[in-house]
Amino acid sequence: MEGFFIFLIIFTLITLLIVLLVIWIKMIKKHLNKKKQIVIKKEKSNCIEQLDNVKYIEHRKKPMDAQGKMFQLLESLHLIITTKNRDILTARYSLAKELLFRLRIFKNTSWYNQCISDTMEEYKQMYYDKSIRQEQVYFLKYPDDLNMLEDLYIKQLTRCFSEYAQMHEDAIINMVQKNAKVKRYKKIITSIQETIEDLELLENSTTQTEAINQLQDFIPKVESKIKNIK
Repeated sequence: MEGFFIFLIIFTLITLLIVLLVIWIKMIKKHLNKKKQIVIKKEKSNCIEQLDNVKYIEHRKKPMDAQGKMFQLLESLHLIITTKNRDILTARYSLAKELLFRLRIFKNTSWYNQCISDTMEEYKQMYYDKSIRQEQVYFLKYPDDLNMLEDLYIKQLTRCFSEYAQMHEDAIINMVQKNAKVKRYKKIITSIQETIEDLELLENSTTQTEAINQLQDFIPKVESKIKNIK
């Protein structure tokens, strides 16, 4: 009988220990889960913060990117309108066309017009001695009008040739030797041919054809001047 009571006490103690152990394990698990939830919340918060930072950077980057392209466009258009060097004119036309393609992406954004104002202000400060022309403003506002850019390019190609030809004409007046004069006139003819080649690469049929015909008509006039050199 005494042995039974001892067994019962030992069994009760073991059972109590098992219950306490189960309770302790549950408390440990609960604590670990709580800690894990805190870590998850922090990670989630950090992810949201990082995402917000990325969005903010992208939000800032796009206007800055657009403004940089607008500034390049203003510079390129100025050279297209003013340069007497056909190679510079052609290179800047290609660049302006590429810039317009890129700016079209931003055209319908809420900040596009503000970028135009900021870019023009920056340009005026950088080039205080140069006024911004209507053509420059137009292409900032309407970057999708590539046909107008091509029209401007054709107009400036013929203008560039005319100024180049006039420069040689002015030089010829002061020349004495016949060979020197002939070389100058031949340079004018070469320039005509090269300008026509540039024009033939374009797609604007009406304006393009008019400019080509005008230049082709100029060749016999130059050849006539060569024949009349004394």
